[in-house]
This record gives sequence, structure tokens and C-alpha cells, in this order.
Amino acid sequence: MYSEVTITDSSWLVTLGYFIISILVLIPLYLLSSEKFLHFRHRYRLKTIIILMAGTLQYCLAANGVDAFYRFFNYPVWHDEATIRFSAIAFFLVYALFMADWKSITTKKKKTEENSKR
Repeated sequence: MYSEVTITDSSWLVTLGYFIISILVLIPLYLLSSEKFLHFRHRYRLKTIIILMAGTLQYCLAANGVDAFYRFFNYPVWHDEATIRFSAIAFFLVYALFMADWKSITTKKKKTEENSKR
């Protein structure tokens, strides 16, 4: 009677979509951080807004879990949510690294090394 009923686990699509979107956020952050590609006046403000929005989402996923995330797409949670939680922490830290101005940090370090040699 119930031989036609199959339970499929399509929650991997949500996980894959999460990884793709999180990696795609890194592209504009890289372009805004490098001075070669984009030059406009409010570049740092835009970068900060993108980092705040993406970082807040990653923090909420890491802190609260992904049950609501799966339910939004009408998928039951069939597997452990540790994959998305730990990757949310990793993406949060990577996004936070884009806040630093690495060019000025490295030039200050080189200047202090040159001054200490004299």
C-alpha cells in the first residue's frame, strides 16, 4: 500500500546553497579590499556594511542553529547541523579578517623594522 512513498533527503541542497552563497560574498569583499579593481569614494563604508550583514547572518547561524534555516525552505533536518555551525564560525572569522586594512598594517611593520635596524 505504501510502496510508492519514498522519503528523500534533499537538505543537502540547502547546505550546498549555503556554502555557495557564503563563498560568493567573499568575491565583493576581495574586490573592495584590493585597490586594483574598484575605486570609488565610499568603498570602505560599503565593505563594512557587507561584512556586518554577512557576519550577523553567520553569527546567528552559529549561535542559534540551522533549524529555522531548513524550515524556511520546507526541508526537515535529517542530519547533524554541526557542518553548517562550524562553517558559519569559519566564515564569520574570514569576514572579520576583511575588516583590517592589511596594507597599512604591513607598511607600518616594515617601517618599524627599518627604524629598528638604524
